[in-house]
Amino acid sequence: MRAYEKYALDIAKLFGEIRRKQAQLIRMENIGVLAAYIQHVTGRNYDDELARLITNAHEVVGSKKQFSADQLKKLRQRHIPKPQAETTSFLEALAERLAEAGEIFADRLAKKA
Repeated sequence: MRAYEKYALDIAKLFGEIRRKQAQLIRMENIGVLAAYIQHVTGRNYDDELARLITNAHEVVGSKKQFSADQLKKLRQRHIPKPQAETTSFLEALAERLAEAGEIFADRLAKKA
């Protein structure tokens, strides 16, 4: 019975980790897509303005989370691919990169289990 209790507690802990990581991944993906869209449409990055917009949106819903231009710059450098050859559009490259990130995340979770 104690072995099952330990197993259940381990699974609950793993479920909590997965839930938190999934929320981070979704948040990163949504902000990354918005930043990529702005970059694609305007041809430049508006990190200061976007950071202020996201911070204001969080304040409206009662969250105290703060975003900075440096955070968005790092997110863009790590998770948003640069435009590739003419045959692959920027948004297709972004979709591929996000799919790869999801697979890497799933693999890491599988290794923990």
